[in-house]
Amino acid sequence: MAATNVQSGDVGLNSPNSQRGVSSSWSQIVRRGGGEPEVIAPVVVAMELIAKCIESSDFNPDMVTPSLRPFLIKNLENAIRRFLQSLEFFVENERIKLAIFKALAFSQKLSGLPPQTVFQPLLKDNLVGKGFVLTFITDFFKEYFIDNSLDDLIYILKRGKMEDNLLDFFPSGKRSAEAFSEHFTKAGMALLVEYNDKRIFEVKVKEMKSAIASQISEEVDISEVIETVKQHVKDAILPEIEVVRIM
Repeated sequence: MAATNVQSGDVGLNSPNSQRGVSSSWSQIVRRGGGEPEVIAPVVVAMELIAKCIESSDFNPDMVTPSLRPFLIKNLENAIRRFLQSLEFFVENERIKLAIFKALAFSQKLSGLPPQTVFQPLLKDNLVGKGFVLTFITDFFKEYFIDNSLDDLIYILKRGKMEDNLLDFFPSGKRSAEAFSEHFTKAGMALLVEYNDKRIFEVKVKEMKSAIASQISEEVDISEVIETVKQHVKDAILPEIEVVRIM
């Protein structure tokens, strides 16, 4: 696919303004994604150009006026949603480049796009079931971690309403803490694995506290309370120190 002029106002991909705005991030996409720039160059560069224009602090009247900003953002959201929901029709290099572009968009704050724009469109059953989503989100996380911290990633996951739903990116048969740990450990994201383990642990402790509080309020026999504690410890593999703190 040859790179053609995609315009926003009077700005084409070959103009000085567009080249200055997109050259840095596009070079990163090519370098990190591999393959030939021509593969999805028109698509990614056009989206990045729009994002740059949206975020520009000194709008050029000949390019994009502030009043057009909401329309550009909405159009960019719609374009990205369509691309993400069509991942199965892209070859591997194209999917990698798209994941890198989106990570750079958040990392470099190229646009006002909400995180839901990336995460929610991915949750199509057929895409998740075939593993396209897990591969895409793994590439996205890898790229994002190059210039950002775990806290930064958690922030956008919270905004995208995915912080507690990371297993939704996995095919239904692999939605377990063990599968999560194995996958992201192999991908070199031990910090994300530790974070997820901590979240799961906190949920299990909360559930045990709630069960104990409920039984105490109902004045059930102490033996039943002890049995409840034992069962939760067994099911959740909770360390004894946590049980002592709760009791």
